[in-house]
Amino acid sequence: FEVYARGWYEGMYIIVDIPMYKNEPMTLATLTGCKILFVKDGTCVRFQSKIIRAFYQSPPFMVISFPELIDKTNLRKSERCQVQVPIVFKSNYGRPTDGLIRDLTLDGALITSALRLVKGDRINISATLKLGSINNLEATVQNVREFSKNKIKYNAAGLKFSSLSENDRKVLQSILDFQKNQSNLFATAV
Repeated sequence: FEVYARGWYEGMYIIVDIPMYKNEPMTLATLTGCKILFVKDGTCVRFQSKIIRAFYQSPPFMVISFPELIDKTNLRKSERCQVQVPIVFKSNYGRPTDGLIRDLTLDGALITSALRLVKGDRINISATLKLGSINNLEATVQNVREFSKNKIKYNAAGLKFSSLSENDRKVLQSILDFQKNQSNLFATAV
């Protein structure tokens, strides 16, 4: 059943909608076990819980115990890192456009720009960095959405790289390694 999480108190409980069956809320008994599964940012999260209490007013919701054990599985083929890499790309629309890679894998990236791309668009990405240069890396837009940060709206596009030259793979791997080392550096300092 698909339900919405309404809120939680960490370590104590989670409030979710009661599943509906034939447009009626299911009748649920206290301490009935339930399994929760959701996907967020390419990670499948699973846990088991128990119903603490069900409320049948409108909208019907239930309170379940906060999970003690959570199972997380990465659904992505490649490791994903959040980055801030300035790029220039050329799309079907012709003009070079400035953009920013927000997250990166060896298979693709999420970019933001002022230009609104469309699913299926093919683009060529270029960037000059201290770690090396990327020249005309081909990618296809897989999905698009609006991205907001500090009340500023950007157009975001999820890309799949068509093929990587040895140089592009080396530069992208260097970016990922650098980012991972920075994260490890801060993690050990805390």
